[in-house]
Amino acid sequence: MGDPENQYSFLEIFVKDSFESSSGFQLDSQSVELIKQIQAVTSEKSASSGQLYQPMINPGEDKRSGSEISPILARLVKMKLVAHIFEIRHENQNVIFPVSFFLAKPEKNFSLKGIFEIIIQNSTRVFENYILDAATESKDLKIILTNSLFRKIKGKKIDELESILSPDRFKVKPANDILETTKRIIRENIQKNRKIFFHEGDGYIFIPKEGSDNIVRYCLNRFESQVVPGLKKAEPHLQEIISGIEKEQEKYDEEPDNSKTFSFELKKASAIHNYFAGKRGWFGELITDLVLCYISEIENLNISKRKAEQANNISRYVSAMMDPGSDFDSRFLRVNLEDEQGFDFSILPELRRNQEIISAEWNDRNNKISIFAWRDISNLKEINKQIYSKNLKDQTIFHFRVLLESNEKFLSEIFKDQEFIKIYGENLQRLYLRFIPWYYHFFIFLGIKSFTDAGYAQAKSIIKYEQMDREFKYDVRSKEKKTQNKIQRRKNIEAEKETKNLEFLIEALDEFYFVRQYIPICDEIIEAAPALSLHLIAHFIKIKKVIEINKSHPAGTEGGPEQFASILLYPDNIENSRKLSIVKELAEELTKNKGEANQRFILK
Repeated sequence: MGDPENQYSFLEIFVKDSFESSSGFQLDSQSVELIKQIQAVTSEKSASSGQLYQPMINPGEDKRSGSEISPILARLVKMKLVAHIFEIRHENQNVIFPVSFFLAKPEKNFSLKGIFEIIIQNSTRVFENYILDAATESKDLKIILTNSLFRKIKGKKIDELESILSPDRFKVKPANDILETTKRIIRENIQKNRKIFFHEGDGYIFIPKEGSDNIVRYCLNRFESQVVPGLKKAEPHLQEIISGIEKEQEKYDEEPDNSKTFSFELKKASAIHNYFAGKRGWFGELITDLVLCYISEIENLNISKRKAEQANNISRYVSAMMDPGSDFDSRFLRVNLEDEQGFDFSILPELRRNQEIISAEWNDRNNKISIFAWRDISNLKEINKQIYSKNLKDQTIFHFRVLLESNEKFLSEIFKDQEFIKIYGENLQRLYLRFIPWYYHFFIFLGIKSFTDAGYAQAKSIIKYEQMDREFKYDVRSKEKKTQNKIQRRKNIEAEKETKNLEFLIEALDEFYFVRQYIPICDEIIEAAPALSLHLIAHFIKIKKVIEINKSHPAGTEGGPEQFASILLYPDNIENSRKLSIVKELAEELTKNKGEANQRFILK
């Protein structure tokens, strides 16, 4: 006994021969025969196929009744010669039950752990499917989610797992440690799988794929408007943790090049989940679990989608560069780094790392350019010919020149080709003549080498310093552009925050009127959605046409920004016209001549 592979005490059993020799106790013939039958089918293969030993089922067993075998099995389990495990089975939608299996070691070093883990995985899968089948019945998930935030749990809903694995469901009752261990591991597996969630007030919950987008968005909004600010207020230590994540998020969001991501919402949800590890029933538990599951899936899908789009774009550009039938601009790709339209800049690093592609950078008069071409020698020769035959502009010659010079170590072969050198030299001559005094042209025409070399050297020097000056100007432009983008990004962030806060307010009104069926006053809305404030609500009343009736201001602030007991309705716009028409007449009627809200009602 004491197999180091076994971490479960109920699996640590004796081999029959070792037990008899060490204890001096001889088993009766019935027990010996039963152990042999159990040993014969104790294997991972039998576990996978459902052929582990069950009383009155296994072939070769004599015709003893269950009442005769059960006491023998119970005694062998107690003597630690047989291990009792069980699996959850599901015959149809309404019948789910545990099935007992018994294991016996054929030899001392044989491990039962793998068998047990197979049975646990089977039980987890069956139980999840059972819950999912039951959960597909029509339920208003928004009501469940709202209730999980707006009421204290009174009592606990029956946990189906506890019911299924109740000791009275077994003919041979398993030991308490295996019952509790099995339930614990199934729950842990369910939590890892994140298909279903158990909430003490509402039982097992999952979000079906149909309509999941709205539910997921709803969960995320509730998380941001209620859970996070509510927990920050209630838990000072957690507030420090979340505030650190929010500062990190602010820095990330301000960078114009950063793409939108849910990673910070996931960080906050994970931090909250870890903070309450081992505890149940804390505020926002269900919403947080759902955010961790579904927002994580969305984030992973977004990442996969971005990677797929990038891979597709890279493949498209590389294929065009390597296709002899492509046009000149596709084979000799130039990307204006200062034009934000029409090119996915995120693929540039991958293009530069591609071993089949050579690249370089050049400063034109007003823009910085990234240059790419297929590294193939024949391809570069063809580009060289086309530059000459098409009598292309100086900038194209510059681009080709810097591409070759920046990658010279890879292209030694091309400079041994006399035809290439001749055409390339004529292209460069056409370029350099613009940068040297006119009288050098006469000596170059005569072919006087010393004057030709001196003229070209002067041209190269002018070009070099011109590039240095242009690089400096590019840096200035780049910094200015980055500053402008940051300013615009901040404006966009503020606009997005306002839109999101208005959405928080409208969804809070939805919850009060259509879920809780309750007329809210202003401070109740803020209590329910701590992300909002009196100042924000006053702003929305003024700017977004949120309707305020039964106005009530604190003493000395009449006409000021604080509305404490005012009743809020929806914004007076087309988007909310239907809901507004439903609740406006109701709210006015119930508060007429009473000056009261806080009334329950039924919306027909």
